[in-house]
Amino acid sequence: MKFKKLKNYSNDALVQVYTKGDKESFNLGYILKVTKKYLLLESVSSGGSLLDGYLFIPINCISKIKDSSDYIDFYNQNIEYNRRVNAYDAYNMGIFRDTLSKFENENELFDYFVEEKHLLTVYTYDSDYKIVGELKKNKKKKLKLLDHFVESEKPNKMSVKKKNIDMFQFDTNNYLWEQYLESKKGKKIDKKTSSNQKKSNIFDPNQLVELYRFDDNDRYFALGYVINTTKDYVLFEAIHPCGSLDSFEIFPYDIIKKAVFNSRYIDKLEYVVDTNKKNNLYDTHGLLKNKNTLLEMDSFDDVFHYCRLNNNTISLFINDSDNGFTGKILSVENDVIEFLYYGNNIPPKDEDKKKITINKKEINFIDVFGIESTLLDNFS
Repeated sequence: MKFKKLKNYSNDALVQVYTKGDKESFNLGYILKVTKKYLLLESVSSGGSLLDGYLFIPINCISKIKDSSDYIDFYNQNIEYNRRVNAYDAYNMGIFRDTLSKFENENELFDYFVEEKHLLTVYTYDSDYKIVGELKKNKKKKLKLLDHFVESEKPNKMSVKKKNIDMFQFDTNNYLWEQYLESKKGKKIDKKTSSNQKKSNIFDPNQLVELYRFDDNDRYFALGYVINTTKDYVLFEAIHPCGSLDSFEIFPYDIIKKAVFNSRYIDKLEYVVDTNKKNNLYDTHGLLKNKNTLLEMDSFDDVFHYCRLNNNTISLFINDSDNGFTGKILSVENDVIEFLYYGNNIPPKDEDKKKITINKKEINFIDVFGIESTLLDNFS
């Protein structure tokens, strides 16, 4: 996309930024700065807040920008609501807005991150793996980083060629991780892993746990509190990487392949969760009010019938599917759920909604009373 055209967008207008090679996905946010090399985006999260921080997108990667859509209208409402309840920038990431906007080229920007020792998330063309690390050196053709995402006592030294960088990001998670690392200087953390524990050993509602479901891939897990178990399922209080309540998940015990109770990542999240609770940032969208209702339920049918009667938006995740079906339950009969599926558009359009039937035995887990589903119920 041409540099002159990008300069025309106002920094108070919400836009969708599409990158080359992927026609469907985009980043939502406000354009704060356009240089000849990159675009600086104040990136808006799926919850309508500044959790995603600041995204730096190379100009030559941008294919198009939308400044008008139903999606933008929907998120303008969410953002306005979040601003009213002080949830848009709960972690005060706005203090970096003016500083990051002043740089005219990426070398100045990289030098700033080296000097300030901020953590960056770097995405590269040649790997699906992202690097979350401290930028140590800004060389002419490459960056030297310490990768802090790895589960080890000492971070890995990494080198990234600048020409391979897809985009890079400074978000709330990076900022909170910095504070955690500062608080733990000189302290060691023992890592203990358990994969075959009895239910009574892992279901401590006050213990953060990493649950690996379906497989034990070390980079994909759910983190939170197991707050209840029934004969049918596990009730899980799912935590966002920024240490706030994201949703409640319900799933059968037998899909858990591994549970980790003590790790570097858990130690970091315990620090952040405690900090959030002290500052009233753990439950920014009032999700905890639904907790007691869920604790009173004993079966999947209880959950299905409650959500149907109360017209709640939920997400159902099916066997062999990476994506959930978001919508509302219309009826429950024997082993079959009639479901009004919203489709892939947010907010859902009437023409995209369709009735589908789902066999209850195929459901891997349910996501209820989450931030996104709450926003859908409130504003769609």
